[in-house]
Amino acid sequence: MIRRYRCEGCSHIHHELPDFLLPYKQHTASTFEKVYSGNRWDVCCDDNDFRRLYFWLIQIFSPMAASLFSPSPSIGRVLLRKKISESPPGWLPVLVSRLVNEGRWQTHFAVSSG
Repeated sequence: MIRRYRCEGCSHIHHELPDFLLPYKQHTASTFEKVYSGNRWDVCCDDNDFRRLYFWLIQIFSPMAASLFSPSPSIGRVLLRKKISESPPGWLPVLVSRLVNEGRWQTHFAVSSG
């Protein structure tokens, strides 16, 4: 059950997500952590889902998370990989909550062609 709150300041409804969920995703954070480790057999999904989840982590999530560690994308990605490799299980919800709270979580990744 996801709790909903109405903000008294802006009158919008906000949802409180539990730590094990990621915004707008159907898989739990622990599944994404296993996908990031690259071991296909640790994850209970088919090959297409695994590739889609891995693509999201590498192409979309990594640049967002790297921005937390450095304004330079290449330095940020190196620091992100080091931080993740040193982190115990549960590293993903920590990064996601920080991204959301700092207003850096992107929900739409459409590229304009104009």
